[in-house]
Amino acid sequence: MIELKPNLMQGYTCPICGTELAATDFLITGMRTLVEGSCNLCKKDFITDMPTGFGLYYPTTIELDSKKVFDPVNVKWHSDLLLNSLENKIEHAVNLNIIKFKERAEIIIINCLDFLYGHALLKLFNVQYYLDTYKSKGICVLIPRQFRILVPDGVSEIWEVDMPLKELRLWHTQLDKKIHDEVYKRKKCYLCVCFNHPVAGSFDIHRFVKNPSNNLHFKKPVFVFIYREDRLWGKSMNKQLKNINNLYTLLKNYYTDITFIATGITKDKKSINRLFANKFHNGIINETTDKPSVNHEKLWLDIYGVADCAIGVHGSNMIIPSALAECIVELLPESRYSNIFQEYLPTTNDDNHLENLYRFRIVYGNKTLEDISPERIFLIVKSLIDGKVRFRDYMGKEFQDRSYYKEKSDRLKEITDYFLKYKINKMT
Repeated sequence: MIELKPNLMQGYTCPICGTELAATDFLITGMRTLVEGSCNLCKKDFITDMPTGFGLYYPTTIELDSKKVFDPVNVKWHSDLLLNSLENKIEHAVNLNIIKFKERAEIIIINCLDFLYGHALLKLFNVQYYLDTYKSKGICVLIPRQFRILVPDGVSEIWEVDMPLKELRLWHTQLDKKIHDEVYKRKKCYLCVCFNHPVAGSFDIHRFVKNPSNNLHFKKPVFVFIYREDRLWGKSMNKQLKNINNLYTLLKNYYTDITFIATGITKDKKSINRLFANKFHNGIINETTDKPSVNHEKLWLDIYGVADCAIGVHGSNMIIPSALAECIVELLPESRYSNIFQEYLPTTNDDNHLENLYRFRIVYGNKTLEDISPERIFLIVKSLIDGKVRFRDYMGKEFQDRSYYKEKSDRLKEITDYFLKYKINKMT
């Protein structure tokens, strides 16, 4: 953890002479968590990223007088964001809604603010570790308003920021002031070290996605297409819609009784009405929206939880479906090849990773994904749905537990019958 009060953590280095900076104050301006410091040798003042979130990976320092940027790992998108926000500070009021469940004199702040949905979501998954490890301290989760539904039980406080995600990349002076006011009320305050992507087994998705609805009754199998308009399956919106329609038709012709649902965010209501009402197949249930609300988010979570297969283009829209749906098919455009698995949440953490590999299929495409046909996606989805039981029996740990068969010899007939069904006459 990083101490903020009463003793601000030291140890930051002057990028000019290499001596230790004298850290004087912290700043939480939005997605950035910074420290102010001075170099006694150079006689210069700096701001630098604290080692949390992207600051842990891409630490940026700026000398305040000259605005010179020190970016040792040369990740310009990250350093440019800091410089731009420093030069264009936002002074207007910010609504920080403090929701208290428990009073604690010592708190740990987990800053989940980010201008990208996926980044904020992945930061949120750090909460479980701090809840389970620091039970005597109050866990305070700093989140965008729309993430409140995902905060796990047990936190002491939720600090809810009500503004569009894209604005969280900016420097909000009033937000920083309000956070300072809260910190100074406490005896001790720490900042968590947030990792940008959880490892398998480091959290339980069902502590974040709570109380699923039992009121969804769909024909099985259930297919979900996670729709987006900024990254398309095809060269145009119309081509994407044609691909989705054709995929629906292929699945419907093969399985007969299916449910096919579209979820996701559209740019505007006119777009959703024009494109979906007139051109989307009438057999597809449209649960997209141009103005996502808590109710939409809850409905989507419930849908993903009953989905046999979720399909979509690579991106943050695939993160939660990857943990909740039975299986996933992700279309990966050429520009995102190096981002592979960043939106994937493994559901198991044991020695047998084959089931995770089975249920998560990546389909590599060109820049526009126009080389990925609906027929190809249909064949992949069909293999996942039809083959999952057989795969688990062949490759699963339980099936290959020899002690299980030694103790339960009456299961041998069941095993033999199963293999005979697939024309395999001998166990090895």
